[in-house]
Amino acid sequence: MLRDILTVGLMILLVGSTPCWCQDLNAEAEVTDEPITSGYALVYRLKAGELIRWRTRHQATTMTRINKVENFDRAVTETTKVWRVKEVREDGSMVLEQSIDQLELSQSVGGGEEIRYNSQADEQPPIRFESIAGSVGVPLALVTISPSGKVLEKEAIYKQSQMGLDDVAVPLPQGRVEIGHTWYSPSEFAASVEDGRQVIIKLRKSYTLDAVKQDIATIHVETEILTPGDSPRVKSQLIQEMTSGTIKFDLQAGRVVSKKMEWDEEVVGFSTAQSYMDFHARFTEDLLAQSDDLEAEVTAKPEKILIRGREEGPILRK
Repeated sequence: MLRDILTVGLMILLVGSTPCWCQDLNAEAEVTDEPITSGYALVYRLKAGELIRWRTRHQATTMTRINKVENFDRAVTETTKVWRVKEVREDGSMVLEQSIDQLELSQSVGGGEEIRYNSQADEQPPIRFESIAGSVGVPLALVTISPSGKVLEKEAIYKQSQMGLDDVAVPLPQGRVEIGHTWYSPSEFAASVEDGRQVIIKLRKSYTLDAVKQDIATIHVETEILTPGDSPRVKSQLIQEMTSGTIKFDLQAGRVVSKKMEWDEEVVGFSTAQSYMDFHARFTEDLLAQSDDLEAEVTAKPEKILIRGREEGPILRK
Protein backbone atom coordinates (compact mmCIF):
# COMPACT_ATOMS: atom_id res chain seq x y z
CA MET A 1 0.00 0.00 0.00
CA LEU A 2 2.82 2.42 0.82
CA ARG A 3 4.50 1.92 -2.53
CA ASP A 4 1.17 2.87 -4.10
CA ILE A 5 0.98 6.00 -1.93
CA LEU A 6 4.49 7.06 -3.00
CA THR A 7 3.72 6.47 -6.67
CA VAL A 8 0.41 8.30 -6.42
CA GLY A 9 2.11 11.13 -4.55
CA LEU A 10 4.74 11.62 -7.24
CA MET A 11 2.20 11.48 -10.05
CA ILE A 12 -0.04 13.97 -8.29
CA LEU A 13 2.92 16.31 -7.97
CA LEU A 14 3.61 15.95 -11.69
CA VAL A 15 0.09 16.31 -13.05
CA GLY A 16 -1.74 17.95 -10.17
CA SER A 17 -4.31 15.23 -9.81
CA THR A 18 -4.49 11.54 -9.27
CA PRO A 19 -2.59 9.50 -11.89
CA CYS A 20 -4.42 7.67 -14.58
CA TRP A 21 -5.16 4.24 -13.27
CA CYS A 22 -8.29 5.59 -15.02
CA GLN A 23 -8.61 5.51 -18.78
CA ASP A 24 -7.89 8.91 -20.33
CA LEU A 25 -10.93 9.84 -22.38
CA ASN A 26 -8.97 12.84 -23.75
CA ALA A 27 -12.03 14.95 -24.44
CA GLU A 28 -12.57 18.68 -24.23
CA ALA A 29 -14.15 19.77 -20.96
CA GLU A 30 -17.89 19.27 -21.27
CA VAL A 31 -19.90 22.46 -20.80
CA THR A 32 -23.38 22.58 -19.34
CA ASP A 33 -24.80 25.67 -21.04
CA GLU A 34 -25.04 27.30 -24.47
CA PRO A 35 -22.11 29.51 -25.58
CA ILE A 36 -21.84 32.67 -23.48
CA THR A 37 -20.86 36.05 -24.96
CA SER A 38 -19.98 37.77 -21.66
CA GLY A 39 -18.07 36.61 -18.61
CA TYR A 40 -14.49 35.35 -18.39
CA ALA A 41 -12.21 33.54 -20.83
CA LEU A 42 -10.07 30.86 -19.15
CA VAL A 43 -7.26 29.89 -21.53
CA TYR A 44 -3.60 28.95 -21.29
CA ARG A 45 -1.29 31.73 -22.51
CA LEU A 46 2.22 30.27 -22.46
CA LYS A 47 5.21 31.63 -24.38
CA ALA A 48 7.86 29.67 -26.22
CA GLY A 49 11.06 29.47 -24.18
CA GLU A 50 9.32 29.95 -20.81
CA LEU A 51 10.50 27.88 -17.87
CA ILE A 52 7.61 27.58 -15.40
CA ARG A 53 8.11 26.07 -11.96
CA TRP A 54 5.76 25.07 -9.18
CA ARG A 55 6.63 23.98 -5.65
CA THR A 56 4.48 20.98 -4.69
CA ARG A 57 3.84 18.95 -1.56
CA HIS A 58 1.77 15.78 -1.08
CA GLN A 59 1.27 14.15 2.31
CA ALA A 60 -0.75 10.96 2.80
CA THR A 61 -1.65 8.78 5.75
CA THR A 62 -3.41 5.42 5.43
CA MET A 63 -4.66 3.22 8.25
CA THR A 64 -5.98 -0.25 7.50
CA ARG A 65 -7.47 -2.73 9.98
CA ILE A 66 -7.99 -6.38 8.98
CA ASN A 67 -8.75 -9.08 11.55
CA LYS A 68 -8.01 -6.56 14.34
CA VAL A 69 -4.48 -5.95 13.01
CA GLU A 70 -3.82 -2.28 12.26
CA ASN A 71 -1.22 -0.91 9.89
CA PHE A 72 -0.24 2.74 9.42
CA ASP A 73 1.48 3.99 6.27
CA ARG A 74 2.71 7.57 5.90
CA ALA A 75 4.41 9.26 2.97
CA VAL A 76 5.44 12.83 2.16
CA THR A 77 6.64 13.91 -1.29
CA GLU A 78 7.90 17.39 -2.18
CA THR A 79 9.08 18.48 -5.62
CA THR A 80 9.87 21.39 -7.85
CA LYS A 81 7.80 20.64 -10.95
CA VAL A 82 8.91 22.19 -14.24
CA TRP A 83 7.22 23.00 -17.54
CA ARG A 84 9.63 23.97 -20.31
CA VAL A 85 7.60 25.51 -23.16
CA LYS A 86 9.25 24.17 -26.30
CA GLU A 87 6.90 25.65 -28.90
CA VAL A 88 3.70 27.63 -29.36
CA ARG A 89 2.05 26.75 -32.68
CA GLU A 90 -0.03 28.90 -35.00
CA ASP A 91 -3.24 27.22 -33.83
CA GLY A 92 -2.43 28.23 -30.23
CA SER A 93 -1.42 24.75 -29.06
CA MET A 94 1.62 24.55 -26.78
CA VAL A 95 4.35 21.89 -26.61
CA LEU A 96 5.59 21.29 -23.05
CA GLU A 97 8.47 19.26 -21.67
CA GLN A 98 7.77 18.06 -18.14
CA SER A 99 10.47 17.42 -15.57
CA ILE A 100 11.29 17.53 -11.85
CA ASP A 101 14.15 19.72 -10.63
CA GLN A 102 14.14 18.58 -7.02
CA LEU A 103 12.63 15.75 -5.00
CA GLU A 104 12.31 15.13 -1.28
CA LEU A 105 10.73 11.96 0.07
CA SER A 106 9.84 10.68 3.50
CA GLN A 107 7.99 7.51 4.47
CA SER A 108 7.31 5.23 7.38
CA VAL A 109 5.47 1.93 7.64
CA GLY A 110 3.80 0.99 10.91
CA GLY A 111 6.28 1.47 13.74
CA GLY A 112 9.26 1.18 11.42
CA GLU A 113 12.02 3.72 11.08
CA GLU A 114 11.34 6.73 8.89
CA ILE A 115 13.21 6.71 5.56
CA ARG A 116 14.18 10.01 3.92
CA TYR A 117 15.74 11.15 0.66
CA ASN A 118 16.62 14.63 -0.63
CA SER A 119 17.89 14.82 -4.20
CA GLN A 120 19.77 18.04 -3.40
CA ALA A 121 21.59 16.73 -0.34
CA ASP A 122 21.94 12.94 -0.66
CA GLU A 123 24.29 11.33 -3.16
CA GLN A 124 22.66 7.90 -3.03
CA PRO A 125 18.94 7.25 -2.50
CA PRO A 126 17.69 4.39 -0.31
CA ILE A 127 16.93 1.28 -2.37
CA ARG A 128 13.20 1.86 -1.95
CA PHE A 129 13.50 5.27 -3.63
CA GLU A 130 15.94 4.39 -6.42
CA SER A 131 13.45 4.26 -9.31
CA ILE A 132 11.71 7.49 -8.26
CA ALA A 133 15.03 9.28 -7.66
CA GLY A 134 16.06 8.46 -11.22
CA SER A 135 13.29 10.73 -12.53
CA VAL A 136 14.93 13.91 -11.17
CA GLY A 137 16.61 16.30 -13.58
CA VAL A 138 15.65 14.46 -16.78
CA PRO A 139 12.83 15.11 -19.28
CA LEU A 140 9.87 12.93 -18.32
CA ALA A 141 7.30 13.63 -21.01
CA LEU A 142 6.64 15.80 -24.05
CA VAL A 143 3.03 16.95 -24.16
CA THR A 144 1.05 19.16 -26.53
CA ILE A 145 -2.01 20.90 -25.09
CA SER A 146 -4.68 23.12 -26.58
CA PRO A 147 -5.43 26.58 -25.10
CA SER A 148 -8.20 24.88 -23.08
CA GLY A 149 -5.82 22.28 -21.64
CA LYS A 150 -6.86 19.34 -23.81
CA VAL A 151 -4.00 16.88 -24.37
CA LEU A 152 -3.44 16.70 -28.13
CA GLU A 153 -0.21 14.68 -28.19
CA LYS A 154 1.84 12.95 -25.50
CA GLU A 155 5.09 11.07 -25.44
CA ALA A 156 6.81 9.53 -22.41
CA ILE A 157 10.52 10.34 -22.65
CA TYR A 158 11.83 8.83 -19.43
CA LYS A 159 11.69 5.08 -19.97
CA GLN A 160 10.43 4.30 -16.47
CA SER A 161 7.80 7.00 -16.48
CA GLN A 162 4.32 5.56 -15.99
CA MET A 163 2.60 8.84 -15.44
CA GLY A 164 -1.01 9.26 -16.44
CA LEU A 165 -1.28 12.26 -18.72
CA ASP A 166 -5.02 12.88 -18.66
CA ASP A 167 -4.71 15.92 -16.39
CA VAL A 168 -1.35 17.38 -17.39
CA ALA A 169 -3.15 20.72 -17.43
CA VAL A 170 -6.35 21.65 -15.66
CA PRO A 171 -9.11 21.35 -18.31
CA LEU A 172 -10.80 24.68 -18.99
CA PRO A 173 -14.24 25.49 -20.43
CA GLN A 174 -14.83 26.52 -24.03
CA GLY A 175 -15.67 30.18 -24.62
CA ARG A 176 -16.42 32.81 -22.01
CA VAL A 177 -18.19 31.73 -18.82
CA GLU A 178 -19.90 33.41 -15.88
CA ILE A 179 -19.39 32.93 -12.15
CA GLY A 180 -21.10 29.68 -11.12
CA HIS A 181 -20.49 27.97 -14.46
CA THR A 182 -19.67 24.24 -14.20
CA TRP A 183 -17.83 22.02 -16.67
CA TYR A 184 -16.74 18.38 -16.52
CA SER A 185 -13.84 16.09 -17.37
CA PRO A 186 -14.90 12.42 -17.67
CA SER A 187 -12.74 9.34 -17.05
CA GLU A 188 -13.03 5.61 -16.42
CA PHE A 189 -11.44 3.45 -13.73
CA ALA A 190 -10.87 -0.32 -13.99
CA ALA A 191 -11.58 -1.92 -10.59
CA SER A 192 -11.49 -5.57 -9.52
CA VAL A 193 -14.49 -7.10 -7.76
CA GLU A 194 -14.83 -10.03 -5.38
CA ASP A 195 -14.91 -12.75 -8.06
CA GLY A 196 -11.76 -11.41 -9.74
CA ARG A 197 -13.50 -9.73 -12.65
CA GLN A 198 -12.70 -6.17 -13.64
CA VAL A 199 -15.50 -3.62 -13.87
CA ILE A 200 -15.39 -0.15 -15.38
CA ILE A 201 -16.35 2.67 -13.05
CA LYS A 202 -17.30 5.93 -14.71
CA LEU A 203 -16.00 9.06 -12.99
CA ARG A 204 -15.90 12.73 -13.75
CA LYS A 205 -14.25 15.77 -12.27
CA SER A 206 -16.64 18.66 -11.79
CA TYR A 207 -15.13 22.16 -12.09
CA THR A 208 -17.02 25.28 -11.00
CA LEU A 209 -15.91 28.90 -11.42
CA ASP A 210 -16.52 30.20 -7.90
CA ALA A 211 -15.08 33.72 -8.11
CA VAL A 212 -12.78 36.11 -9.96
CA LYS A 213 -10.80 38.77 -8.09
CA GLN A 214 -7.98 40.88 -9.56
CA ASP A 215 -7.79 38.56 -12.59
CA ILE A 216 -7.37 35.44 -10.41
CA ALA A 217 -10.10 32.86 -10.96
CA THR A 218 -11.03 30.52 -8.13
CA ILE A 219 -12.17 27.10 -9.37
CA HIS A 220 -13.65 24.38 -7.16
CA VAL A 221 -12.99 20.79 -8.26
CA GLU A 222 -14.75 17.65 -7.03
CA THR A 223 -14.62 14.04 -8.26
CA GLU A 224 -17.99 12.39 -8.81
CA ILE A 225 -18.74 8.66 -9.20
CA LEU A 226 -21.29 8.11 -11.96
CA THR A 227 -21.52 4.30 -11.83
CA PRO A 228 -24.10 3.28 -9.18
CA GLY A 229 -23.80 0.50 -6.62
CA ASP A 230 -20.05 0.30 -6.11
CA SER A 231 -19.07 -2.17 -3.35
CA PRO A 232 -16.70 -1.48 -0.40
CA ARG A 233 -13.97 -3.37 -2.28
CA VAL A 234 -14.35 -1.04 -5.26
CA LYS A 235 -14.55 2.02 -3.02
CA SER A 236 -11.23 1.08 -1.42
CA GLN A 237 -9.63 1.16 -4.88
CA LEU A 238 -11.25 4.50 -5.73
CA ILE A 239 -10.27 6.14 -2.48
CA GLN A 240 -7.30 8.03 -3.93
CA GLU A 241 -9.34 9.19 -6.93
CA MET A 242 -11.80 11.22 -4.83
CA THR A 243 -10.27 14.65 -5.26
CA SER A 244 -11.76 17.77 -3.67
CA GLY A 245 -10.17 21.18 -3.63
CA THR A 246 -9.50 24.62 -5.07
CA ILE A 247 -7.50 25.85 -8.05
CA LYS A 248 -6.36 29.45 -8.59
CA PHE A 249 -5.91 30.43 -12.26
CA ASP A 250 -4.34 33.67 -13.50
CA LEU A 251 -6.53 34.94 -16.35
CA GLN A 252 -3.91 37.36 -17.71
CA ALA A 253 -0.85 35.07 -17.48
CA GLY A 254 -2.93 32.06 -18.53
CA ARG A 255 -1.66 29.50 -16.01
CA VAL A 256 -2.40 27.86 -12.68
CA VAL A 257 -0.92 29.77 -9.75
CA SER A 258 -1.94 27.41 -6.95
CA LYS A 259 -3.81 24.23 -6.06
CA LYS A 260 -5.04 22.87 -2.75
CA MET A 261 -6.54 19.37 -2.69
CA GLU A 262 -7.79 17.15 0.11
CA TRP A 263 -8.70 13.49 0.47
CA ASP A 264 -10.63 12.34 3.56
CA GLU A 265 -12.13 8.93 2.89
CA GLU A 266 -12.99 5.81 4.86
CA VAL A 267 -14.27 2.40 3.82
CA VAL A 268 -15.73 -0.41 5.94
CA GLY A 269 -15.87 -4.02 4.75
CA PHE A 270 -13.44 -3.83 1.83
CA SER A 271 -11.77 -7.14 2.76
CA THR A 272 -13.59 -8.83 5.63
CA ALA A 273 -16.86 -7.70 7.14
CA GLN A 274 -15.07 -5.75 9.90
CA SER A 275 -12.11 -4.51 7.82
CA TYR A 276 -11.56 -0.76 7.82
CA MET A 277 -9.53 1.72 5.74
CA ASP A 278 -8.97 5.38 6.61
CA PHE A 279 -7.19 7.59 4.07
CA HIS A 280 -6.21 11.25 4.53
CA ALA A 281 -4.06 13.28 2.17
CA ARG A 282 -3.23 16.90 1.42
CA PHE A 283 -1.73 18.36 -1.74
CA THR A 284 -0.51 21.90 -2.42
CA GLU A 285 1.05 23.47 -5.47
CA ASP A 286 2.32 27.04 -5.75
CA LEU A 287 3.74 28.86 -8.74
CA LEU A 288 7.30 30.13 -8.31
CA ALA A 289 7.89 33.58 -9.76
CA GLN A 290 10.58 33.69 -12.45
CA SER A 291 12.55 36.03 -10.22
CA ASP A 292 12.53 33.54 -7.32
CA ASP A 293 15.92 32.20 -6.27
CA LEU A 294 15.19 28.57 -7.08
CA GLU A 295 18.46 27.30 -5.63
CA ALA A 296 17.70 28.92 -2.30
CA GLU A 297 14.14 27.62 -2.47
CA VAL A 298 15.04 23.97 -2.98
CA THR A 299 18.06 23.84 -0.67
CA ALA A 300 16.40 25.54 2.28
CA LYS A 301 16.12 23.50 5.44
CA PRO A 302 13.04 21.28 5.00
CA GLU A 303 10.08 21.64 7.28
CA LYS A 304 10.10 19.06 10.05
CA ILE A 305 7.58 16.35 9.28
CA LEU A 306 5.59 15.16 12.27
CA ILE A 307 5.05 11.41 12.31
CA ARG A 308 2.32 10.45 14.72
CA GLY A 309 2.69 7.45 16.97
CA ARG A 310 0.65 4.30 16.48
CA GLU A 311 -1.30 5.02 19.65
CA GLU A 312 -2.40 8.40 18.31
CA GLY A 313 -4.34 6.89 15.42
CA PRO A 314 -4.77 8.39 11.93
CA ILE A 315 -4.76 12.07 11.11
CA LEU A 316 -8.33 13.33 11.35
CA ARG A 317 -9.88 16.10 9.31
CA LYS A 318 -10.34 19.35 11.18
